[in-house]
Amino acid sequence: MGNQEDYEKKIDVLMGIEDSRVKRPHNVPVDVYLQEADTLYVWVQDDREALTAAGLSWDIVEDLPVRHGALAHAEAHWQSQWKAGKEDAREWAEQSPLAYELRNRMFKDFRFAFRNDPDLMKLLRRIGKGRTHANMLQDLNDLCALGEANTSLLEAINFDLSLLDRADRVADEIRVHGRFVFRENKERLWGYGSQHLREAKRKRARKRKKAEAVKNDTANVLAPGKMD
Repeated sequence: MGNQEDYEKKIDVLMGIEDSRVKRPHNVPVDVYLQEADTLYVWVQDDREALTAAGLSWDIVEDLPVRHGALAHAEAHWQSQWKAGKEDAREWAEQSPLAYELRNRMFKDFRFAFRNDPDLMKLLRRIGKGRTHANMLQDLNDLCALGEANTSLLEAINFDLSLLDRADRVADEIRVHGRFVFRENKERLWGYGSQHLREAKRKRARKRKKAEAVKNDTANVLAPGKMD
């Protein structure tokens, strides 16, 4: 029986174990543990009579190869996820400084563009209060929404409006990596998912789509042969 089949045979049993009964692994590498289990299975064969007389259920012994296969498959799966996690962690380390740099640049430009509007300056101060990665993601999202609502002021200082879309994309990319890297850490995971951000993103997409539709309609009306 292959390791995949062993795993599938035991998965329901494993998932049925209550959390309170789950123990932390001993400080033994899994490959060593598997090798020792193989050795133990061979070793006990000559002692069946003595062991069963002492109350050992031989079914446990006979089940050992299946458990071995299930563990081997689970370990292989975990190793592949761990390696992928390390790669995502590396990408996170590369992406997050760029995101902070973008956020800081947008704050600087927005402060200059909105310097004569007390309400907008108040919003900027409110946005910039946080200091965590999750706050940085929220900042990029809020700055994007604020910038799209005040493009005329940004255009007046020759602000590159494409940075608004870049901020939107960067926040999404980091959020995806964050959810993967911290998928087993609920305390850190919560900061990488937000219904509010998803809804805000949908609203901005609808707004852009509507603006494009109006622009296209205007272009069609003004096109040669379309005017009365």
